[in-house]
Amino acid sequence: MKIKKAEELFKEGKIEEAISYLDTFINKHPSQKEKILEAKLLKAQILYRTSQFDEAKEISNQVQDEALNSGIYDIVVESCITLSYLYLTLGELEEAISIIEEGFESLKRIEKDSDLYLNLKAQLFSRRGTVVIEKGDFDQALKYFNKSLPLFEKINDIAGKTNILYNIGLAYNIKGDHENAIKYLEKTKKIQEEQENYYGMAYSLMEIGGTYQREGKLEKALECFKKMAHLFKKYGNKKNIAWSYTDLGNIYQDLGEITMALKYYQKALPIYEELNDKRTLANHLRSMASAYRTKGEFLVSVDFNRQAIKLYEEIENKPYAARGYLNLAEDYHILGNYEKAEDFYKKSLKIFQSEKNQVFLAPNLFQLIQLYLELDEKNKALNYYRKLKEISFARENKLFNQLQNLAHGLILRKENRLIEKGKAQQIFRTISKEELTNHKYKVIALLALSESLLLEVKLFNNKLIFDEFIQKVNDLFSIADKQHSYSLKAKTHLLNSQVYLLKFDIQRAKEQLDKALRIAEDKGYQYLSIQISRQYDQLLDKENQWNKLIKENKSLKETIEYSGIEELIESMIKIKQEQTKVIHETPVYLSIITEDGLSVYSKQFKESLSIDEQLVGGFLSALKSFAKETFSSAGDIDRIKFKDNSLILRVFEPVVLCYVFKGESYLASLKTKKIIETIQRDEYLWKRLNEAVKNSEIPDNEIFDPVISSHILQED
Repeated sequence: MKIKKAEELFKEGKIEEAISYLDTFINKHPSQKEKILEAKLLKAQILYRTSQFDEAKEISNQVQDEALNSGIYDIVVESCITLSYLYLTLGELEEAISIIEEGFESLKRIEKDSDLYLNLKAQLFSRRGTVVIEKGDFDQALKYFNKSLPLFEKINDIAGKTNILYNIGLAYNIKGDHENAIKYLEKTKKIQEEQENYYGMAYSLMEIGGTYQREGKLEKALECFKKMAHLFKKYGNKKNIAWSYTDLGNIYQDLGEITMALKYYQKALPIYEELNDKRTLANHLRSMASAYRTKGEFLVSVDFNRQAIKLYEEIENKPYAARGYLNLAEDYHILGNYEKAEDFYKKSLKIFQSEKNQVFLAPNLFQLIQLYLELDEKNKALNYYRKLKEISFARENKLFNQLQNLAHGLILRKENRLIEKGKAQQIFRTISKEELTNHKYKVIALLALSESLLLEVKLFNNKLIFDEFIQKVNDLFSIADKQHSYSLKAKTHLLNSQVYLLKFDIQRAKEQLDKALRIAEDKGYQYLSIQISRQYDQLLDKENQWNKLIKENKSLKETIEYSGIEELIESMIKIKQEQTKVIHETPVYLSIITEDGLSVYSKQFKESLSIDEQLVGGFLSALKSFAKETFSSAGDIDRIKFKDNSLILRVFEPVVLCYVFKGESYLASLKTKKIIETIQRDEYLWKRLNEAVKNSEIPDNEIFDPVISSHILQED
């Protein structure tokens, strides 16, 4: 029996078979001390990879003691290396460093400069590098990796060399040096391809894709993840396949394709559950939480994050539990539950501080600063800012520096004195010109800069400053396009609608709202759709007042104050999102008409209403023609206000649906969309509708009544 057989079984995803094989080997060869220790250590490594940390640690310690007593020092070193992985995963960084030092001590008992000695020394340097990455000391990590690399090259250990090149790429990646990260990861991939190591190549593609993802090159990232998924499907195991689904879900989420993201997440979920690997399942649940947060389903996100945290706590994985706490804190922050948000931010912070994990510590501190600024607790914000500043000065890291500067600007922004606000503006201006490290933070800087420019416009009524403000809004569009961020694009269209109101162009303001709403609805951003819809309703309600302001040629200061644009920018900067209940509209009348004005369906929901249907039909046809020429929504006029009624039109060739109602338009708009989708999907209804148009006939209302009434009158 060969021990390597167990490794092959593990790679195929046959975990229980691999462990059973090793147990059989151990029982059958009691006299082969060295081989038994190798088998036990391999078992510990398999248990570690399947998140069975306690048993893995117990076996590794046992192997270390037995090997030490037997004078088998290479296995002592290997057990130290295995334990370093365990301690690192559990967030016990000092223990990881200590066990690596024990490995170096035992290494002295092995023949110096032998291939075995050089291999183990290279591995120990590699482990040192990996541990200090977690501490945020990327330059020190690179020094250790560069000590390891020539040792692997000296003994012509291709696998070891490849692994080190991969780790160097990883270190540059976390440091924010994406160019060097890609360079080393591509070197890794090239060697793996030459060696026909397609399994390893899939891992390299995964990290290269992740690098492109961080850079905002999402199409390139997607291409890498698709190649990775293909290789894992062909050469990997179930866990690898599930990983690939998760990564594809993550990239589709970044692309704003939330429905597609959730599709891949759902494909991966049963695989993780079957594998019973609690850590990877919990990681996946956090990805799902993120997707639902993006959709605006914040309570669903809370639920998934709580499930993830429970799993992390069950396996006593503090580092990952801390990440779960951080995600949950953000959920509660968004929901405006500041007490719970503060509690979970502090829980995650305590763990990151004890681990000295500055990769997560810096963003955690920044979010606490945001929390206290929203609560107007400046002294607490300053306290956490000082801690963030210490990290920024101690580490050469673009992201840390940008976070520290942004936090400083946000604190100064809250000051009453203009001189302090001016300093804040300069900080935001500098960040807005810097190389992108994380688009989320650059967006905050641009929004804060826009806000300060509006304040100047109000003070000095200066058109040049207003033009600069408009340029900053255009910069937001540029980031949205480069990052493929549909959420940001929709929000920027919403902001731009206010810009057009300040320019007294009501029609263009409506067009911007149409674009914003279409993106939000198409991409499934429920909360954002509600926000935009309400802004549209408010504009229609205030349209007469806006026409009055235009007629009186009011100043920019007066229109800025009336528009509410400053409040909109403030809401875009804050993490907290206002939670308001969606209110059902009161249905009045619905009609489906042809381009010629023939009503092929009509339903009156209020008996007291009297409408000349043919007159309405002609009116709607004229509107449809106007919409096709003028509106970018290809024939849709989402909202028109007349008296206390609202009108929604949706074109679905060869007819237009018109819905008259009172109240909020968000659900009304969704209902009309669902009616159209239902009719188009139903072969019989779609056929009857087209026949009615072709023959200029009015079909029986009973044909369409069940579909229309079920959607319009629904109250869930």
